[in-house]
Amino acid sequence: MQKEMLGAYLQTVWFPELIKLGALSCRYVSLDDTKAMMINMFPDEDIGESVQVGREEQRKELREQHKYTVFKGYSEFYLEK
Repeated sequence: MQKEMLGAYLQTVWFPELIKLGALSCRYVSLDDTKAMMINMFPDEDIGESVQVGREEQRKELREQHKYTVFKGYSEFYLEK
């Protein structure tokens, strides 16, 4: 239930806000019944870092309610049909 509630929040609030702030795409991927991951793509590192500014309280609230780890990197390539 908690995973579904998080997914609904990400879909209706978090991801649309990231898109407005410059994200190219946001994905929520189910790994199993209790685990998921989100993948947010930005055009460059500066924009990726800038979306955190002014959203500290939202991020703190999300961390308090859900255990997560942040990984940063860049796309080597991307292929989609």
